[in-house]
Amino acid sequence: MAHSRVALVLLAVAGAAAVSCSDNIDSGTCSQKMAESRALIDVAALLQGSVGVKRGTGSLSGELEEMDVGDVEERKPGKTGKGAPTINIEFGGDKHAPVTKKGYLPRPEAIKSTACNANGCEDCSDAGKCFHGKTEADWGWMLLDVQAGSAFTYYVAEVWARCPMGSTTAQWWLEVGEITNGKLELYAGSTKVDVKGKWARFPITGNDKARVRALFYPTNMAQNARAKIWLEAYMVDPGVDGCMAVKDCLDMLGDGSDASFKMRNGNEEQYKCLSGQHSGMSGAVLAKCQAWDNCVTKSDKKPHLLGILGAALKKKTALLEGVSFANENGTAADAAGCVNPASDDPESWDCDCVEGMIMACKGQNLESCMHVFMCQDARVCCSWKQTHCPQPVTCTAALMEHRSQVSTKVATSDKLADDLDGSLGGKCAEQ
Repeated sequence: MAHSRVALVLLAVAGAAAVSCSDNIDSGTCSQKMAESRALIDVAALLQGSVGVKRGTGSLSGELEEMDVGDVEERKPGKTGKGAPTINIEFGGDKHAPVTKKGYLPRPEAIKSTACNANGCEDCSDAGKCFHGKTEADWGWMLLDVQAGSAFTYYVAEVWARCPMGSTTAQWWLEVGEITNGKLELYAGSTKVDVKGKWARFPITGNDKARVRALFYPTNMAQNARAKIWLEAYMVDPGVDGCMAVKDCLDMLGDGSDASFKMRNGNEEQYKCLSGQHSGMSGAVLAKCQAWDNCVTKSDKKPHLLGILGAALKKKTALLEGVSFANENGTAADAAGCVNPASDDPESWDCDCVEGMIMACKGQNLESCMHVFMCQDARVCCSWKQTHCPQPVTCTAALMEHRSQVSTKVATSDKLADDLDGSLGGKCAEQ
């Protein structure tokens, strides 16, 4: 009881001290005040058996744009929703581990990394060339080192989380530790979040804040570039970890090894693994493949993952290679932040919406059913549609635009469309 009373007092003080960066306060003062506020919340949360948000330790350099953190309610540690417990995930660190002494769940395997250029995004199988987890001073960071002369012009780290039912308190917290020779962009679902300064927080709400993508653009391609960020999903549904780490068995791919990183971030590698196409795999990758395959088979997730991966990777037939896909200007082009199913995160799709899709497909083959809808959804990248879809589909240049091009003749129901909405966005309660 004494601890609870102290915690409430600290939370009240923290709430009074909480600020957001604006034109009325310089960035140095803002960072200091936010750190002080979060330090108070951290102590209060630990007293109540929950977790606060980390205090900054990194340095900041390079060009950053202002982040609009919006109006965020004071955070309250403990339970949310209908008494359901919550967890705090830090997307980084050297390897998957139990809760740290600071109270976070390090989940580097929950990061889906891709490398991109004008031709689109590709699976990134080399941790040294993509966003990956790194532990520094007991904090789990995401780190990216880009070598001069790289063929890729930007890099993406994608993570996903879900609110407890009815929650209005779940939040994303971001710390920018270092930006060298580059620019960071952040997308929360369909919303681009402008970045300036060191700290940011914003709620996980509605249908478009459950999926966050961090994009890093090197400025001078002839020089090395670096990005280091810390990202936390605060007070989120324990089912996020229960599905991603346990049912989809990503904890087995979170040991920090090169083989695990390649299997986790390679969609084609995963599909070959689960479909028994082991030719060409190294001994280390094959061992990871077999262990992971066995795990998802026991958890009954293997058919789901094969359906999602097959739908995302299936190419259109040779007879339809001449089909064109035009945007409003008559040429194929990808909108910034569009979804590329071939390199997107199949495990988060599985955890977010596949059960609803199975019901909506009403006995149809899951792979074929999902593939049809991916081809019809306006938020899916035009470059993917060009090589994967069997029918002419109009592409739009709007960022993650809500489906406006979905054909009424598609042999799927509105429920399927709603479920894909959930996968591309999320299903947390509106504030």
